[in-house]
Amino acid sequence: MGFSDIVKTITTSINLHDPDEIYIFDHEDCGAYGENNADEAHSENLKRAKTALSNNYPNKKVTTYITGFNNIKKVG
Repeated sequence: MGFSDIVKTITTSINLHDPDEIYIFDHEDCGAYGENNADEAHSENLKRAKTALSNNYPNKKVTTYITGFNNIKKVG
């Protein structure tokens, strides 16, 4: 699943549910990342998603997180 597919899925959800706030969670040690599974890769993707959603939905609060087995870290 590519970035545009993910944005399309999120857009569908927003259109159906019209939330005031959007929370995006990414998780550590994700097999979909392959060998580039560093925190920096997760953070960059979350920042990219937040920017895209904030541009498309300027009246909605967008918050991003990286989750692990023992923690949740807010990003950006």
